[in-house]
Amino acid sequence: MKLKKHRFIGALLSLLGFSSCAVLTNILDQPDMYGSPAAEYGSPTVTYRFVGRACNADGNPVPGVRVVVASDGLDAEWRGQRDTLITDSGGNVSLPPREVTGFNLKRIQVKFEDIDGTENGAYETLVLNNNDLKIEQEKAPSGSWDSGTFAVEADVILTAKKEE
Repeated sequence: MKLKKHRFIGALLSLLGFSSCAVLTNILDQPDMYGSPAAEYGSPTVTYRFVGRACNADGNPVPGVRVVVASDGLDAEWRGQRDTLITDSGGNVSLPPREVTGFNLKRIQVKFEDIDGTENGAYETLVLNNNDLKIEQEKAPSGSWDSGTFAVEADVILTAKKEE
């Protein structure tokens, strides 16, 4: 009786111009010839980790340098992920694995910026693009949403600021 009522209401509404009304059934309960559609929610993701080292022209480590790792470029205001690190006494920085959506290896940028004044020497800011970084795939993609795991490395020699 209930099914006849729904069909009658559907027929009446279709005469009035409401063609999207039909018998209310769940499409997942009735597989078609191709099987039930998979319900997928999410975005493609990439996992990456970053390691870097800052040295001066003599090869000595430079501590206290701010390193900004921008997965979607430094000028992106709302997309991607930005991580800020400070080099340790050995001039090293490391970022544990990060999972980001919409990651594009062509847009990654890393900025090395001297923020401690002349305490450890005064150095020019250095921005590295994807071509300047060592990027290696560590793990292949494993499914429709996982685009793989990458290691990003940057060993830089900072240029001393010229006296003004």
